[in-house]
Amino acid sequence: MMDGANPPRPPAPADVRVLIVDDDHAHAEMVGEFLRISGYSRVDHAPDLKTFWQRLDSCPEDPPYDIILMDYKLSDGTGLEALAQMSERGCQIPVVMVTGQGTERVAVQAIQQGAADYILKSGEYLLTLPALIQKTVQAHLLQRQVQESLKQIRY
Repeated sequence: MMDGANPPRPPAPADVRVLIVDDDHAHAEMVGEFLRISGYSRVDHAPDLKTFWQRLDSCPEDPPYDIILMDYKLSDGTGLEALAQMSERGCQIPVVMVTGQGTERVAVQAIQQGAADYILKSGEYLLTLPALIQKTVQAHLLQRQVQESLKQIRY
């Protein structure tokens, strides 16, 4: 149970479980290796939505990841479809939508579907990932703490 007086401490990068969902294997490997060099030792990869759902089979009861980096366009669907299904299943893992074909419309749709954030695969975006992951995981922990506090108030 979380203490309502103090915000939860952000987990150390080595404790954060990251799932990269990307059908470009070389790109996923590069991102995974960069994250490992940045201290994130618990990084997995799902090349498609079928594998993604297999990896999330314990969700929502026991979420296997702390954050998901989801490519917008996958070989067997879109990240938006996955976000909608995650919501329907009650799986509350923060998702950062990652795409190489970004438009404002796609960004708005991703946020409306429940993505925690949106990032373009351009320039030096890899350099921003570690801080973005920490910020997103911390925000999710705070949100869970608020929800838990509200439940206690209701009872």
